[in-house]
Formats: sequence, C-alpha cells, structure tokens
Amino acid sequence: MPRADQKIIINGDEIDRLRVNSRAKHLILKDYLPAWAGILGKFSPKINYIDCFAGPGEYSWKDQIVEGSPIISVKELSDLMTSSWPNKPSSVNLLFLDSDENQLSKLKTKIDSIEERSPALQIKIVQADSERIIGENIEKIEKLAPSVFFIDPYGNPFSLSLMNKIMKSGKAEIIVNFM
Repeated sequence: MPRADQKIIINGDEIDRLRVNSRAKHLILKDYLPAWAGILGKFSPKINYIDCFAGPGEYSWKDQIVEGSPIISVKELSDLMTSSWPNKPSSVNLLFLDSDENQLSKLKTKIDSIEERSPALQIKIVQADSERIIGENIEKIEKLAPSVFFIDPYGNPFSLSLMNKIMKSGKAEIIVNFM
C-alpha cells in the first residue's frame, strides 16, 4: 500500500493520494462555500475565492478519484449562481494559485471539462508562489470584495503573520487546517 503522500497510477494517469485532513477540508469547503457566497451576495455584488495551493484538481482517495478544492469550488459556485437563491452575488472571481506548472496544466484541463459552468464565474489560474503574491498585494486586500482564502499548507505554508494581515482586512476569511 502506498504512503498517503505518494502518487499512484489510475487509468494511465499519475494521481496524487489525498491526505485525510485535506479530504476533510474539501468536504467542509463543499458545504461552506456556497452558503458563504449566498449570504454575502446580499451585501456585495462581487465576491472572491482564492485557492492558494490549487493543485491538479483531482486526487486518489480510497482507490477512487475525488475532486480537489478548485473543482469543488467551480461546481458548487456554478450551482449557486444558476439557482433561484434570492441574494446571490452577480459575479464570483476565482483565483487558483500554485507554483507547480504541471499541476496547473492538469487543473486547467479539469476545469475546461466542466460542462455546466456559470458565466458569472471569472476564473483565473496563475503559476506563482502564493505566499509571495498575496504578501506583495496585501494592501489591496482591504479594497477587495469579500474574499475567502483556502489555504492547504502542505509543503509551503503561509506564515501566521501573513494570515493575520489577511484577516485584519475585515473582508476576508481563511479556511486552513493546522495539525
């Protein structure tokens, strides 16, 4: 049996194994994100979702392929935007950051394959070190629409000082897991 952090081959594709705590965060995100967006839509016509370590968009979990946070966010927010929810925002900006070009190439393919994607979603995929990019643009966070930052800190975690700066903006939330 491979370790939890190893890649496995499924249908000829190399797939990362998902860690237990990452799976739990993905399940929380699936329920939390559309509720958060639906509530904040009452107060702001635009909202932002920033996935700071986006990854490839899919993982292996107990011998099956499961969606990663970017795919979960696109599908859940698309469902919200096409629903009859009365106070939803008029648009959602989704920013997917990762420093690994190969991961982002896989992610782009997965996102492009989502057939029922709401046109109200503005998706941007950027290859960059997320802590550096967020840190360099922290002063702009206060000017952003309400935002949620999804931080999966494996390998390259954000510093607590940067997370505190994000939270001090008053319009941002962070979903993160520290073990």
